[in-house]
Amino acid sequence: MNPCGRWNRECHYKLLIVAAMIIGVVLVVQALGVFGASPWADRSQATPNISATTAADRGVQNNVRATQAAAARATTEAVLATIPVIGTPTPAPTGPAAATPAIALRRTAVLPTVTPLPDGGLPPLLNGLPLEMVIVMPDDVGQHVREIYARGQAAGRNPRAFAKVGDSTMLWPIFLASFDWGNYWLGNFAPLQRTITRFAGFFARESLAVRKGMHSWDQLDPAQADPAFCLSGEGPLTCELRITNASFALIRLGANDSLTPGQFEPAMRRIFETCIGQGVVPIVGTKPDHYEGPENTINQMIRRLAAEYRIPLWDFDLLAETVPGRGLQPDGLHLVEGGVNDYTIAKAIRFIGPLADLSALLILDAASQAAQGQ
Repeated sequence: MNPCGRWNRECHYKLLIVAAMIIGVVLVVQALGVFGASPWADRSQATPNISATTAADRGVQNNVRATQAAAARATTEAVLATIPVIGTPTPAPTGPAAATPAIALRRTAVLPTVTPLPDGGLPPLLNGLPLEMVIVMPDDVGQHVREIYARGQAAGRNPRAFAKVGDSTMLWPIFLASFDWGNYWLGNFAPLQRTITRFAGFFARESLAVRKGMHSWDQLDPAQADPAFCLSGEGPLTCELRITNASFALIRLGANDSLTPGQFEPAMRRIFETCIGQGVVPIVGTKPDHYEGPENTINQMIRRLAAEYRIPLWDFDLLAETVPGRGLQPDGLHLVEGGVNDYTIAKAIRFIGPLADLSALLILDAASQAAQGQ
């Protein structure tokens, strides 16, 4: 039966349009089914989407992983419960404390010398590289870390706080946040749980000293600080160190300084000296790009400065060599997204994001262990 009649041309056109719309909806739904489980979804969802085949292959580890994740979530939730949600500064105190107002911490889900590591229980290799090549902590650096840390503790710094200092490579893919959100599995790196527990609440923190396009010299420039949270005269670095009262600062800069390397070294010296002068242990990382050219000028400068100042070196540049395309987008600067922090499977550290998280956790662990003389 023809619902439009034989000559009702307008009705026929309407039926064709409706049919086309239905077909379009079906195609969209199918496309979402194909592309929905993207690598980005792995990084951003609280529960990773792991195939049935993969899960079956390592089913014997499920109970261990579930227990580990539950313990991490419980610890994180307990710490985060004491931290106010981002929004506005906390009410201004009265009396002498009014000179340094307490500011609400941001917590949000919106988003080389070869020496043994402090803990011999960790795997000796990471993507085929000896850990001591990436986590550079010779004895003289360990001694200096203890000295800086001791001064900070005498000044009342929080031994369970660290600050992030950097550019967009410490933003996307979402950097370190999984260790607060609980969607990680350490596998053979289980000793690192002590550091996740110790610094709970600061992995997912949105740092005032991390911003897309950040230059090294911006860090001490008051004009670059967030006036909603920072005091007059503070740059992003000094503002973040005051608000977090951190004992450690994880620093990776240089991606935006590639065209002006002559300004990079003096700026980094000021950053290191500011941290050390305030009793904060600076931990410096090399960058994954070689944007300034094959001479790799800035990374060579970082390595030299780390040795001169006797501070921990996170040589991420070497790790970037172990993943396809150095883990960089076509622009040769920004990191590609993808992967999940499941270190029970080898392919996790073939993605630059999980590799960055794990190696940053390793250097933070090594520095905090050295600070305590362990």
